[in-house]
Amino acid sequence: LAAGKYRATCSRGPEYDAPAQQITLVAGETTKLECVLKRVVDTRGYVGTDFHQHTMLGADAPVAKRDRVISNAAEGVEVAVATEHNVIADLGPFVRELDLTKELVALPGNEVTTDACRRPWGHANVFPLVPDASKPRNGAFELRDRTAKEILLEARALPGPLLIQINHPRTGITGYFDQMKFDPAKGEGTDPGYTTDFDALEVWNGRNV
Repeated sequence: LAAGKYRATCSRGPEYDAPAQQITLVAGETTKLECVLKRVVDTRGYVGTDFHQHTMLGADAPVAKRDRVISNAAEGVEVAVATEHNVIADLGPFVRELDLTKELVALPGNEVTTDACRRPWGHANVFPLVPDASKPRNGAFELRDRTAKEILLEARALPGPLLIQINHPRTGITGYFDQMKFDPAKGEGTDPGYTTDFDALEVWNGRNV
């Protein structure tokens, strides 16, 4: 870092506080930063997870896959799902390379993204999946002119248990509820392609909090 004054924050995820302090760096000298983190949330019986995250493999985050694994471990994430747009990605090799298997479980996944379809219906995360390097996009679902009902039915037919999560459902062209004409009075979508065959719903996403 260049010489100058900095505000340094120590962080270990939402289970701990995040103390900050002002430090001054002098050219040619080494400055040591020490801080003690206080646990503020009792998470016994819970697992810290992130079911929706990106790397530079997609367009949503300028972060290398290796760095994403490090940031997950540093922030106390215990289960991390790779959810790039329309490709099955896997952070597992980097978890093993960094010897973080005791701290972090990485699951391969896919953020099904229909923005470019003739009739977009939103985004949905599907995981865990098995990457297949012999297929385009590691075996991600074919989307062209297919409804949510058709694609999610194909996902359910895959071997092994999996979880389907609808992402940011009320974000216009990228939102499942908006595109499927969800009627809050009836509690269902009125578009013919609508399906309730999902397990989880993302309720907080994005920078505009």
